[in-house]
Amino acid sequence: KLTDPKKGVLKNGLLKGALFDSWECVTQNWTPGLDKKFEARYGYKLQPWFPAIIGYVVKDRESTSRFLRDWRVFLGDQIEKNFFGRVAELCHERKLDMSFETAFGDVLPGDILGYYRYCDVPMCEYWQPKSPLGHVGDSDFKDVRPTVSAAKMYGKRRVAAEAFTSFKLTWNESPRFFKSYHDEHYALGVTHPVFHTFTHHPQTDLKAPGTSFGGGIGSPFLRGQTWWPQMKAFTDYIARCTVLAESGETVSDILYYLGDEANAKPKFTLVDVPESYRYDYCNQDALLHRLTVKDGRWTLPSGASYAVLWLPDCEKMVPETLEGILRGVKAGGRVCGKRPKSIATLVGGCANEARFAKLVAEIWGGAYADRVSEGSLVAALKAAGCRGDVEVVSDDGTDWNGRTRDGAKGLVWSHRQAGTRHWYFFAAPAERGFSGKVVLRNGAAKRWTLWDAVTGKTRAAAVKPRANGDAEVALAFAPSESVFVVSDGDAVKALPAVRTTVALDDAWNVTFDKKGWGRDEALTLAKLVPWCELAGSDEAKSYSGTAVYRSTFNLAQTGAQTILDLGRVEVIAAVRINGQNAGTAWTWPYRLDVTPFVKAGANTIEVEVTGTWHNRLAFDSGLPEEQRKTWSRNTPKADAPRVPYGLLGPVKLEVR
Repeated sequence: KLTDPKKGVLKNGLLKGALFDSWECVTQNWTPGLDKKFEARYGYKLQPWFPAIIGYVVKDRESTSRFLRDWRVFLGDQIEKNFFGRVAELCHERKLDMSFETAFGDVLPGDILGYYRYCDVPMCEYWQPKSPLGHVGDSDFKDVRPTVSAAKMYGKRRVAAEAFTSFKLTWNESPRFFKSYHDEHYALGVTHPVFHTFTHHPQTDLKAPGTSFGGGIGSPFLRGQTWWPQMKAFTDYIARCTVLAESGETVSDILYYLGDEANAKPKFTLVDVPESYRYDYCNQDALLHRLTVKDGRWTLPSGASYAVLWLPDCEKMVPETLEGILRGVKAGGRVCGKRPKSIATLVGGCANEARFAKLVAEIWGGAYADRVSEGSLVAALKAAGCRGDVEVVSDDGTDWNGRTRDGAKGLVWSHRQAGTRHWYFFAAPAERGFSGKVVLRNGAAKRWTLWDAVTGKTRAAAVKPRANGDAEVALAFAPSESVFVVSDGDAVKALPAVRTTVALDDAWNVTFDKKGWGRDEALTLAKLVPWCELAGSDEAKSYSGTAVYRSTFNLAQTGAQTILDLGRVEVIAAVRINGQNAGTAWTWPYRLDVTPFVKAGANTIEVEVTGTWHNRLAFDSGLPEEQRKTWSRNTPKADAPRVPYGLLGPVKLEVR
């Protein structure tokens, strides 16, 4: 009734697509007539196996295991076609784009990739902050990597994610805080974050931040935020990343076959793949109907290809899968994995078991020993002539290639390619910076440049070719800093070394933008300190919002480039020099290229620094409700430690 299938939109013309969110309706395992459908598909009756569904062994353990596999696959297929397939059909009849979040492997048993074939935009989710494995928010909590792999298998360009979901609202969140979570999942393959929660906020007459947001879940993306006017700098960064993430194809060397037993999703933090390689998951449908072997590589219709098909957990398989593998091996494809021990299904009885045994013997019998290995994955990659794609080497010898218990890494990275052009993305974690080099496979003959998605600017890369054809690229990162290393771009001249450093250590005049909030007076600071350490009442020490710092400086002469280094900023700084907008610094290293704005002689500078709502909300929590100047739910407690905000420096200019 709401839509006109011929026009494809609501009568008011606003509805363009539909999203089916998290699967939170547990599991379903019966519909009238399901037994007849099961028998028609598998050729044996369901009723004798009913006890196995509720935990009993029927006949013997092996037979019960095979039946349960058939049952899980059957239920998954029914839900795929009759729910996901049907809602996609209804949407597409009305010309609506279709997206849905994770289901299989998360709650439901079944194929964790296949149902995404029906949607236009596969969607997963990720949370903040990080949690230990097994808890909400851990690196395996939601199906990020399976969703990314499904998109690749089925040719979906965009991978969305419910992003920054949280149970731990602090009101100390800021774009800088969110960046490392974006970067980690961007490197995994998420191209399009969907903010959780972007609040519909029609009322304008409420106390700031003026929202009922914070009822227990989500991050506070809302117009009442202190940093809302600076939000564009963050979304510009995301948009630039998205353009590159939805261009070309990701480069992965390993095709991880998920097996035939409809198991739960693998925990990628425990997958034993060297950090110098990347891998994607593959299901039976993609193996049989989407992949071919070209020039010895397992290749998708998009052109993305893999050096090795890896079978890490395939003790039981079905003959159809083995036939697909054999076709690929005969065409020159490489396989790494131990031969399966038994058939995974009850279908076909003894005849199908014999078919299974014959296929196993042919694949692993020695005729294809140059392509089929039961040894280590590393050995199989070496035999394929496939060196690691990226090696990370730090100057101080710190291990940046390892992985911690909760899945956090050192430098996160990804690699994409379009034609002959390659680009790598590298990002440091929030906890520490990086100084060292990355070694890029087959990169010695290419011209590499560094592109900063925060600023949109390109700079020269310091590259050292290796004799084997690889390229060493020097990188130095602040915490949370990121960069794209791009091949075959326009030549960029390396800038000269820093010629002069000018410390901006004269007094700063500071004014605060909210009158009647405890900080009405203008201050002159000989030393930069946090707002909560300035003299004044508890209310003054709890000031939240924006303050403007003003000063002057002299330059004896300008140079080829002048960089303003603000030092430590809590949390966002918008800069004006000589009355001109010089940019917004919202994440480490809080440096801006101010070359066009400075001049020889006297200069003025204004730094508009914005903190979060945390301190004021905590202060108001200790007041009677009628005396509070703010209003929201789930605010910090009155005794919460005050967070240091402001321009903390040291501030300096680097003239080159």
